[in-house]
Amino acid sequence: TGEEDTLLAELAPAAALLTGLDRLLALEKVARVYVFSEWARQLNVGWGADPDKLDVIPPGFPTPTVARSDGEGPFSFLFLGTDFERKGGFDVIEAFDRVRRENPAVRLVLAGSNPDERNPDRSFHSWVGQRRRDSVLARLGELERTGVVEVRGAIAADVADSLYAAADAFVMPSLAEGFGFANVEAMSYALPVISSDLGPIAETISDSESGLLVP
Repeated sequence: TGEEDTLLAELAPAAALLTGLDRLLALEKVARVYVFSEWARQLNVGWGADPDKLDVIPPGFPTPTVARSDGEGPFSFLFLGTDFERKGGFDVIEAFDRVRRENPAVRLVLAGSNPDERNPDRSFHSWVGQRRRDSVLARLGELERTGVVEVRGAIAADVADSLYAAADAFVMPSLAEGFGFANVEAMSYALPVISSDLGPIAETISDSESGLLVP
């Protein structure tokens, strides 16, 4: 209800503070802490953690032995994320719409989540306003009907393998990110990645080499 949403929004700052205090108390009790990125390390230090306890060990990913696309046919972009709003899905649709006007032979696959499902933490943070949401979803419907965009929704892991293998580039301009596992997973399939220049993402994507970083 509206009252519940208001209450949750009012409690959000206190919940964040308690989470931070719990983290610091936990850090005091351990001999060593490993985080995935330098960005995460500096974030914890900023919260008051002992920098001498914190080490960075990025997560590892297997290199798949999946046959890649033969490069024939339209150039295909892939978006694969479980949180469509926060991962920049609406930005992807708008950007693809502009790209297609200049380069008609492009395609886009949206997978991992349903664009019309709202952000799961919308009580605390809204990423997309209602007017923009309605406009972009209407345009997405038009693009689907023309066959240039395919919406897959939630998918199984083996389906993700085939989507990565069939794509020419991976795109995920996240609005907030703790690491960006999907970006690294896409690169394990030898895909160039278009993502955001925020948080830890720049530690995994070398701009203009392994992908492109956008504001």
